[in-house]
Amino acid sequence: MPEQYINRSILDGELFETLYALQLSSNRRFHTTFTLVFISVPINCSDKWEKHLQSRIRDTDIAFRFSAPNPYQILLTNAYKSEAEIFVKRIFESFQEKGHHLKDVGASILEIANGQAAIEEVIHSGREAVSAVLSSGSALPYVIVDTFEQREKIIIRVSILEEDPLVTQILSNLLERAVLEDVEIDVKIFYDGFDFLESDWYQSAHTHLVIVNDVLPRKNGIDVLHALRGMPNERKFHIFMMTRRTSEEEMIYAYEHGIDEYIVKPFNPKLFEAQVKKLLGRLYS
Repeated sequence: MPEQYINRSILDGELFETLYALQLSSNRRFHTTFTLVFISVPINCSDKWEKHLQSRIRDTDIAFRFSAPNPYQILLTNAYKSEAEIFVKRIFESFQEKGHHLKDVGASILEIANGQAAIEEVIHSGREAVSAVLSSGSALPYVIVDTFEQREKIIIRVSILEEDPLVTQILSNLLERAVLEDVEIDVKIFYDGFDFLESDWYQSAHTHLVIVNDVLPRKNGIDVLHALRGMPNERKFHIFMMTRRTSEEEMIYAYEHGIDEYIVKPFNPKLFEAQVKKLLGRLYS
């Protein structure tokens, strides 16, 4: 069955700033990636091009109309540059198949993974790249700009609640080995659950990994678990509980009340490292 296309609206360029800000906010919060395509076409074929573009953009694409010389910007939500490159090739090839030429038509592709990418810098880079393509006379009518692909460092907090200094040192070393390239950890050690809950360390908005022994002076691991899971923003906490106990009833109780992982002492360092990598991969890969 042939692929079907439906004409879709092209929005006024004044709306781009608002929708870009929303997309960038999602990028910072959920670590998503999106891509922008900047397109320049001659004025004498703008009507033909606009009709063609309307017929080729997808449900997840948002196209904007600006004044010449770079009249179109397309926001591809949750898309990488590789997908955008395929998209650009298809719309250019299908334009030629209709009997039109690509003389003085050019595009640039910008993948946005950096949540701090300022709109002014993005627009300037995208349009400058299109101008460079047009002036170079390259046979390839588009260019990929990689300026905004590098994610900024993600900082997560880690709290280790454990009395034994040797165990805390081992855990700290393993955490350093388990972190991903774009993740930075900020580790703090507490020897008591009460001291942890009395601090303001856990009250920031950071994603927070809490590694807590179930047996602690004054406030034990279950007390800490109940306190954290009772907070309005409790989803930011990822709680690993260390224990020497093997009681199924106690473990089931802890899981039902919000434990993410159990670490049974004496624990396997490779298994702990794998548990942390799995968590970080799920959150940030």
